[in-house]
Amino acid sequence: MKLDITNHHFEELIKKGYSIDMIVMLDWINRNLDVTEMCKNSIKIKAIYNTMIRKGLITSEETLTENGIEILDFISKKTNKKFNKKKIEISEFDEWWSSFPSTDIFTHKGKKFKGSRSLRTSKEKCRLLFNKFIIDKKYTKKQIIDATMYDVELKKNNSVRNNKNNLSFLQNSYTYLLNESFESFIEFGSPTFDNSTKQIGSTDI
Repeated sequence: MKLDITNHHFEELIKKGYSIDMIVMLDWINRNLDVTEMCKNSIKIKAIYNTMIRKGLITSEETLTENGIEILDFISKKTNKKFNKKKIEISEFDEWWSSFPSTDIFTHKGKKFKGSRSLRTSKEKCRLLFNKFIIDKKYTKKQIIDATMYDVELKKNNSVRNNKNNLSFLQNSYTYLLNESFESFIEFGSPTFDNSTKQIGSTDI
C-alpha cells in the first residue's frame, strides 16, 4: 500500500496520539520489512517501536494488531470522517483490577478472616501486561476476569471449609499476571458457586 496521508488523515491521527513515525513504521511492518534490525541500530527507533506496542498498534511478535490495521485502512481511504480508535485499555483492565482483592482481609459466608498483605500492586505494570494478553489475542478479557474470580472465590470457599485464610497465599496482582496464574482456571468459566461446586483438590490454595 502506498502511503498517501492527507491533511485530514494527519489531523485525525495526531488527535489520537499517533505520530507520522508510527504510521511509517506500521507500513514497514505491513510490508514485512525487518524493523527489529533498525531498532538495534537506533535508540529513537526502538523507543517508537516500544510505544507502538504500548499503544496496541503492534504485538511483541512484530505483527499488526486490529488497531494497527484500522489505521492503515483509514489512511488508504479518501474520507473526511473522524478516526475512532478502539478503547480496550481502560474499561477492560479496570474491570479486572476491581475484581482482584485489594488485601487478604475478607469476610465470606459470615466468617471473618484476618490478613496482613496488600494484594493490589504496580497498577500500570499490570495494565500493560493485561493489555498485552488482549492485544496478542492470547486470552480474552472474559477469560482473564472469569478465571481470576473463580480462583479468588475458590480460595475463599476453601478458607471457610479449612478454617484457614487461603487468600493469604494469593500472589500480588503484578506477579499473578506475570506468571499467568489465572490460566489454569480458565476451563472452569464464570464463578457460579453452590453446594455442588467442583473442588480442585484439597491441596489447592
